[in-house]
Amino acid sequence: MNLFLRILSQGLQAFIPVGVALAWYDRHHDSAAASAVRRGLILSIPLTVLGGWAFQRSTSQARVETLFAIVVAVIAAAFVRDTWRGDGRESPALGNVGVPLIVAAAALIVVRQTQVASPVLWTALVELRSGATTIVILAGLLLAMCAAIAWMWVGRRASLDRLRAGTRVFGLGFFVQVCLFGLHEATETGWLPWSEILHAATEPYGPDGRYGVYLSALLLVVALAALASPARVHRHINPNP
Repeated sequence: MNLFLRILSQGLQAFIPVGVALAWYDRHHDSAAASAVRRGLILSIPLTVLGGWAFQRSTSQARVETLFAIVVAVIAAAFVRDTWRGDGRESPALGNVGVPLIVAAAALIVVRQTQVASPVLWTALVELRSGATTIVILAGLLLAMCAAIAWMWVGRRASLDRLRAGTRVFGLGFFVQVCLFGLHEATETGWLPWSEILHAATEPYGPDGRYGVYLSALLLVVALAALASPARVHRHINPNP
């Protein structure tokens, strides 16, 4: 059960941000940015194979995860900032930095987690030849993908106000989650002062912690609640009935 929750959490962190970005760009008719995100998703497939191979053989996995977390936190912060620009009905300014950077950003967000999950799948499928474990891993990844598809389906049918609310909630929550997980990984590298104390304090909330494995699902539920919440009704009182 713990393996399923861990893989599900990694899958949600990889695929939900892509689904959120696609729904946002599609609703704002930014076809260039949406296409860039899709290309980043496709690019993440070979990068996952390469990244998983390199990550499995790395002697500094905590450092790799910390560096990825820093980059993804910057990407998340930039996207969240742009969702607050204007009245939220204009396409985010993230598209102004260029299509190649959006492609790279989408690929990095996915590979940050799939490079960790893919070696586990390889071990279960090839080395251990465990059908049950392989099914658990694939089920976690498939459920995460379905959740991302569900977000896109709902997001494309919700009002722009609801989409803006849900996107902002997810973006902020995802940024905080990445920072928290990145902080935990950084304490394992010894890069921070009082790393041992901070590591012990953040262990329950880390990527594999007692509570950390539930954070991705909780964030999705809260963001979906904001996305599906009733639209605000503005009542105009006529002074001369």
